Amino acid sequence: MPAKQPKRRRLWLNDGSCIRLRPQHRNHVWSYDFVFSRTHDGRPVRMLTLIDEFPRECLAIDVSRRMTSENVLERLSDLLIQRGSPEYIRSDHGPEFTAHRVRDWLENVGVKTLFIEPGSPLSLPANSAGRRTVSSSHSTESCVMSCSTERSLTLCWRRRS
Repeated sequence: MPAKQPKRRRLWLNDGSCIRLRPQHRNHVWSYDFVFSRTHDGRPVRMLTLIDEFPRECLAIDVSRRMTSENVLERLSDLLIQRGSPEYIRSDHGPEFTAHRVRDWLENVGVKTLFIEPGSPLSLPANSAGRRTVSSSHSTESCVMSCSTERSLTLCWRRRS
């Protein structure tokens, strides 16, 4: 029988108060981050993952060699049209997420931003789980030949989960 894992005390203070906002319902807190991978020839591939933290539902995975704040805005606008807007969106301090254009756009649509502490990527637990799942799913597949193959594998993975 495996040993019981200790509780993650990093999220709460000793008096029980919360350091970070915990999701209470669907569309309360979304998080987004990048997952990096490489094709068989060593070229990088970026995957933008968007997750609703309450049900831990993967909302989108976009695959591309390059992603800018424009790509992030395009995906967010599509999701807001489809699903409505969240109250908060959590991310790290990556340049695609902290760009003035992204922050201004989010403010205009009424979404508040939450940024994790610099140097603490584990503060995005939903994206960490998504990252592990996508990585383990892809490691069982054959060698990824191209960016389009990565897109196809990601679509298949989303349909299965």
